[in-house]
Amino acid sequence: MNAAPLGFKDIESAVCAYFQIGPAQLRSVTRNQIFARRRYIAVRLARELTPLSLPALGDKLHRDHTTILNCERRAAELESTDAEFFDQLAAVRKILDQQQPHKKRLARAQLAFGGLTKPKSVSASDAETWV
Repeated sequence: MNAAPLGFKDIESAVCAYFQIGPAQLRSVTRNQIFARRRYIAVRLARELTPLSLPALGDKLHRDHTTILNCERRAAELESTDAEFFDQLAAVRKILDQQQPHKKRLARAQLAFGGLTKPKSVSASDAETWV
């Protein structure tokens, strides 16, 4: 997990930016496959990058937790079988990675002041240079 975890809003805005849609469209009740696949990407990334439970994620997307579980399963299936879905997921991940540098700087600052334990992605020698 990253030193400063992303929030659902970060993931939602990255998905919306990539697909050029609004958050209301992402959360809409439509079952149209175009919007459903975008929700699959949001759910896949939220489950991977945030500590949100299925019910909490369902609340954010105005869905039941069982629907979120189905989205997660469907996204995993599409990621391994659909090249277009895989590429879209990778593109949104790239957007999120570009948002991360400021969060990594914050984590380093907190580490330097003793506020956090060392993140997994930071080597011991790097951590010593910050303190």
